[in-house]
Amino acid sequence: MGLFSRRGRKRGSQVVEAPTTTTAPPTSDQPGRGENLVTQRQVSDSQAIERELTELKERYQTLTVRLKQQLLTDQERQQKQLDELGDRQAELQQQIRAVRSEQETQSQAKSNQDRDLALAQRLNQQKLTRLQHDDERLTETIATHQQQLDTIREKLKTEFGTAFIAHPVKFDKAMSYFLFSADLVASLSDDMRRSMQAMMGFVSDRAQSALNVLTVNYNDNLPQIWDEYRRLGLVDQSAGLFNLYYTLQDKHPGHPDVPRVPKVAGTHAQRNAAGQVVALKNDQQQAVVEIQYRPSGEIWYVTYLDDGLAHHRDVYDVEGHLSVTQYLDQERHVRVVQELFYRSDDTVAIKKDYGTNQSLQIQLLNQSEQPFKTFTSEIDFLMWWLTAVLGRQRSGLIIGIDSPLFASWLKQINSDLQVLPIVTAATLDSPFVAQILAGESPIKALLAADDDVYATLEKRLQVDLAISVVPSV
Repeated sequence: MGLFSRRGRKRGSQVVEAPTTTTAPPTSDQPGRGENLVTQRQVSDSQAIERELTELKERYQTLTVRLKQQLLTDQERQQKQLDELGDRQAELQQQIRAVRSEQETQSQAKSNQDRDLALAQRLNQQKLTRLQHDDERLTETIATHQQQLDTIREKLKTEFGTAFIAHPVKFDKAMSYFLFSADLVASLSDDMRRSMQAMMGFVSDRAQSALNVLTVNYNDNLPQIWDEYRRLGLVDQSAGLFNLYYTLQDKHPGHPDVPRVPKVAGTHAQRNAAGQVVALKNDQQQAVVEIQYRPSGEIWYVTYLDDGLAHHRDVYDVEGHLSVTQYLDQERHVRVVQELFYRSDDTVAIKKDYGTNQSLQIQLLNQSEQPFKTFTSEIDFLMWWLTAVLGRQRSGLIIGIDSPLFASWLKQINSDLQVLPIVTAATLDSPFVAQILAGESPIKALLAADDDVYATLEKRLQVDLAISVVPSV
């Protein structure tokens, strides 16, 4: 989303030689029972001292935690009282302005109302004096509370390195939460597996709904990987998986097809030891077609060659449907210059053209293979799709702060979209983290990968912020 070691203390042991005879009394040159008893007493005293030291350390740690909690509680209470007093002072000042305004109005009354006016003015003056007195007392009270608050903040800063509060992240139960990952890998390390389980459980418990997953890379093994994640319990059974290519290619798992070896006139088949056709060769023994199979035995890639050099290749998905055709440059026959992504009915859904100067054009095509949307950057393409998925409901997006898409998401935040960045030890010094901790970002909440990251974030706070640690499993 640490390893801890404990250094022990090795104690030496005394070797006590037995006296040469059992009846001889101990002498100054022979260790006897008296010295053994002294040694045992010393060991016992040492152990008792260590236990007392351990108890003192535990009491110190407990008192430190209580002190911090008490200081934070006092700070919140003082801040609340200051806010209430400030509201009361503002109300009094408004009343003062109203009284003064009334005085000015009454002073303009006609002469035949002088007597009533004088009485009203005296009453108003008394009221004004009382209000001013109350205002002065409030000002003094506010100053006292502000001084107490400043004292608490100084104590917090002295004891814990910061005077600002990191409160837990609040999850909105009315939102649907999504975890962004460019891709899903088939083989997870133990650390990656624990991190994923921790994140899934953490969000599900607090949002009271399963954490969905968003991916944007092309991966025709995605259904099998997702099924394995579910089998291993890495994701909730009710969690949804959304992939850009599977969505736009309108794929529907469960309707497998069997790819056939292409037929090319004037060629003969070359087979491997398992009897699979791995190439079609012409009369000059030059390969015209090369075929690569999946470990399960189905056709995966079919590469078409021209004078022995690759021209284009067809990629078949796990359901056996033609999924992608990649055309290669005709100079080096290595670089992909065009990709066509097909729907299950073999119509082209996405067309990508890669220029020699790193230019890019992405076209989305309708069922009649007519373009209806064009992009000139991969990030614009991905953001268009991701925004469409998340825009269907109020959503929360959990994303690594080092993601290339993070800067784009900062512009999308609104009342219907919550973005929760994940901060790890490797990304603590990111400029985005510094901006968030300084209150210079629309991000108001962070997820820390572990306790050490949380402690560092808390010390660097320049504003109150929501921070939660994703617990390990």
